[in-house]
Formats: sequence, C-alpha cells, structure tokens
Amino acid sequence: MIQDYILGIVGWVFLFALIPQIIKGFKVKRGLVTIPTSLLTGLGMLVISIAHFTLNLWFTAISEFSLAIAWFILLYQTIRYKFVDSEQLNKSVNGFYDNLKNGRRNR
Repeated sequence: MIQDYILGIVGWVFLFALIPQIIKGFKVKRGLVTIPTSLLTGLGMLVISIAHFTLNLWFTAISEFSLAIAWFILLYQTIRYKFVDSEQLNKSVNGFYDNLKNGRRNR
C-alpha cells in the first residue's frame, strides 16, 4: 500500500529530526524537553504504532515505534540529567563560597 510508505517515510523524517536533539542532550547532559511533552508524545507514538501494526502497515508501524523510542530517550535525559545538574550546581556554589570564606579566589 502506498499509504504505508508515505506515512512511514514521514515517520523516519521526524525521527531523523530528533537525532540532533538526542545527541545534544547527551553532550550537554541536560534534559532539553519537558517531561509531559516527551512522555505524552512517546506514549502517543507507541499507541499509533500498535494501531498500524494491527492494520498490517509494517513500514509505518516500525518507523513510529522507533520514533516512540526516541521520545522515551528524551524523557530519560530529562529525568536523569535534571538531578545531575542540581548536584553539580550545588557543588559549584558550595565550592565558591568555601573559597570566599577561606580568602581564596579562583584564577
């Protein structure tokens, strides 16, 4: 069916559009997408991929399932790096104040 290929190609294009976002998230160690956005989009894509599997639109279903995985990776980044950023910020601030107390400056 031609519709399977059209919808599948669009899904793959969306996936390739997300790849730089995923790479950047790992490089800067930050979640760059909000939790509700990534969670709901990932779940929505998963449901849509299951629906397309039941219609035997395999190419589309696989592309949308891959897209759901990409959104779940973005969700993972947001959850994982949210806490890392807080800890690193606290360490930096505490170290700065310790240096001020001791009369040392960072050079």
